[in-house]
Amino acid sequence: MADESENKLIDAVGELDVAAALAAARELMAGGLPGEEILRLLQLGMKQVGVKYENGSYFIADLIMSGVIFRKVSELAIAEDA
Repeated sequence: MADESENKLIDAVGELDVAAALAAARELMAGGLPGEEILRLLQLGMKQVGVKYENGSYFIADLIMSGVIFRKVSELAIAEDA
């Protein structure tokens, strides 16, 4: 189960908030969370996006935006692990 800091990242992705997602990822990495765990949390956020798309709350543009967020945060996490 995700703690409060991890939920910030999951929710930021689910809400399509780029700045909040990047800030949450940086906070988690500063706390020592490995990049692969960041990617796991990103996937949970993407599941939220998928549910919102399926229920008609999000549209194609929102899916594209979630992909941008996923890419930016994953690049940050991968760079940190390198």
